[in-house]
Amino acid sequence: MTVQTTAAAVSAEDRIAQERDAMETIDKKMNEISSKVSEHHVLLLELSKQQDEIRQEITSVQRRTTELEEERRRITEAETSAVNQSRALRSRVETMQRGIPYRTVEEIEERIKAIEYKRMTGSISLKEDKVLQVEIEKLRKRIPELQELKKLQQELSSQGPGSQGPGSQANSPSPRSSESEAAVDARVTIREQLRLLRETRDSLRSKLELLQTQRQQAYEPVRDLMDERTKLRAERSEHAEVLNQLITDQKQKESAHFAELSRKRQERQELERFNRQISLIEQDKKSLQTALQSLNRDEYDWTTVTALQVREYLDHAIRQYDHGTLAAGEQEEETVATAVPEKVTVGDQNFVVRIKKTDAPAPLPKKTRASRQKQAPPSMYMNHSLASLKDLRSLDLTVPKTIDDAREVVAQIDEIVEAQNNKLSTSRANKDKKQQDLQSKLDALLLKEKQLLEKAPTGWKRPTPPTTTTTTGTGVSQRNGAAVKVI
Repeated sequence: MTVQTTAAAVSAEDRIAQERDAMETIDKKMNEISSKVSEHHVLLLELSKQQDEIRQEITSVQRRTTELEEERRRITEAETSAVNQSRALRSRVETMQRGIPYRTVEEIEERIKAIEYKRMTGSISLKEDKVLQVEIEKLRKRIPELQELKKLQQELSSQGPGSQGPGSQANSPSPRSSESEAAVDARVTIREQLRLLRETRDSLRSKLELLQTQRQQAYEPVRDLMDERTKLRAERSEHAEVLNQLITDQKQKESAHFAELSRKRQERQELERFNRQISLIEQDKKSLQTALQSLNRDEYDWTTVTALQVREYLDHAIRQYDHGTLAAGEQEEETVATAVPEKVTVGDQNFVVRIKKTDAPAPLPKKTRASRQKQAPPSMYMNHSLASLKDLRSLDLTVPKTIDDAREVVAQIDEIVEAQNNKLSTSRANKDKKQQDLQSKLDALLLKEKQLLEKAPTGWKRPTPPTTTTTTGTGVSQRNGAAVKVI
């Protein structure tokens, strides 16, 4: 049937509700029909069960019939085989009887004795003697053949008096043996059983046909109910088609609305994702720039500076000793107090090394100095301040007691300064390589940022970064973009 559409003024929700109500009404009718069909199915199932039982009985009868026919076939084959063997044995006996003219072994032995007697007593030629010898050999060969013939005759006689062949009542009728009678009885029994099984099978088939007729009659009302259910199912399909179309139209409108929301959300997410990417690039740039600034800071080797201060201090003492200035204590104090600062270079850094008055060797009094000049060796004993001792110990150097010791310590200091300069050169080479790597990463990051900005979403604006004050690290401060070294 054709489903009538409602008025255009009715909303989509009302039309969907009407179609669903119609489908529910049809479902109730179909459920009632299904209940009636189920009631009829009980009878149909019972008839089907009886049919299955009869079919099983027919199958059992057919199986038993097959077994009996197979047994009858085996009995017939056994009889046929026995008859064939008896005929073959009789034919062999008759053939051997025709080939052997003697009936007993005694006849052959008597014939052999007669021939031997003739050879021993008679007057015969050599040729005749050879002929008699050959005849004796042939007779002796006949003895085993005759014995075998007797054995075959006994075997043939055991099968029945009428099986011995022409020599023993061949033309008279022979009675059946016990085995033949048993086979005949078995065949008769099997024939009777097969007749009974066929009658049983025919009876079961008649019952099966009757049950099939009853089942067809019981199935007629079920067929009418199923036809009615088919019509209701077709009517429900029409309502379902209209309902699905209404739901599809409604879903399309909702999908369009949600698609618009999804598009806006996707644009917002893309903008947020782009901002995150730009923010990550800015963070990486700031990190790389900070690392480059930290590498650009000057490194100060305070070990070398301390070593040069100690060396200048010891060189000053050695120069005073070499020029004989230690004899005048007053001039020593004046010279040390008015010492001019000396500029030294560590790597590519310049430092000013000042010799304090307290760091110079303390002059001795005149009397003590005069007495020591008479007793002491050419080298001068040295006194050191606490600051000088601290610097020597920080460099792991032995505190010099004499000018000669000071010369050795100066040589050790030169080795320390050279080693520190080599170490500083290696460190600066590594720093230059690291600086190049950081610069390459920064360039790649800038290129990535440029490529990313080319694909910026529509309406995107770079966020304004917050104003911050940064410091580069220990020993370097940032003032108006310039670095000031603090030593």
